[in-house]
Amino acid sequence: MVQIEKIRETIGKKFVEEVVQAKREKGFVPDPAGFVVIHVDHKDQEIIVEHYDYKRQIRFKIIGSDAETLSHTLVERGLVSRLDHAAYIGRELQKAEIALERDLAYTQDKGLREKS
Repeated sequence: MVQIEKIRETIGKKFVEEVVQAKREKGFVPDPAGFVVIHVDHKDQEIIVEHYDYKRQIRFKIIGSDAETLSHTLVERGLVSRLDHAAYIGRELQKAEIALERDLAYTQDKGLREKS
């Protein structure tokens, strides 16, 4: 806490601090914009994001090699509308990127593992 006090003194502003216990979501809430299926293509060194509507019709296929540009493209095109969904997709895309970089098997919603 000493460092926080020094920063406050330096900046000269009052800060409100609140400690909040992190918690998981209570349940799945569908994103009105649709859902994604993420694949890793090791042969072509690509991450593939398929975006579907809730009639299970594919709307977009986005191909890239890193989580940042894929996330940006999803947001830019309005393919995600809920913050919790955007956070989930970001986590999954980061896992896919690590799988690509380290030659690991990737399955959405599962942990990374050695390829069989």
